[in-house]
Formats: sequence, C-alpha cells, structure tokens
Amino acid sequence: MTYADALQEKHRFGRRIALVGMLLFFASVASELATDKPINFLAGIVGFLIAGAGVLYLQTRLKCQVCNENLGQLFEPGKTCYCPYCGQDLDESISDSG
Repeated sequence: MTYADALQEKHRFGRRIALVGMLLFFASVASELATDKPINFLAGIVGFLIAGAGVLYLQTRLKCQVCNENLGQLFEPGKTCYCPYCGQDLDESISDSG
C-alpha cells in the first residue's frame, strides 16, 4: 500500500459520509414538500449534520503520514503525487520508507 492509497481510502470514506448526509437532507426536504410532518424536518437536520461531519472529516483527517501536515484541500486522488510540505512521494510504498 502506498501513501496515496491510504489517503484515497480516507478520502473515499469522508466523501461517502458527506454523500449519505446530503441524500438524507435532500430526501427529507422532498418529503417535507409532499407532507407536513415534523419528523421530516428532524431528518433534514440530522442529514445536514452528517454531511457537515463528512466535510469536517475530509478537512481534518487527510494528513501526510511523514510530516503530519494537513492535506485536506490540497489532496486530489490521482493527481497529488507528493506532499507539498515535506516533499514525500505519495506513490512510495509505506513499508519502503522504514
């Protein structure tokens, strides 16, 4: 496994959390328009909070495993080849770095 693979797994996890939250939010908005039940409003709030948690995860948990600097907005899966802070090659195997 490379550094980039480890970061991609974290990136996918955060995106999935955010997507589930957004889907729940938009489903509750659509059902709120169809019916007038307070449970739809609460589901919307929960969905919004879950989506926010996913975005917060993406911003805080994507870190370089060598220098521990935050790569949140800088990491693009498939495009980022090195850490901009320490220069670590992200395509290098984690076990090779010793």
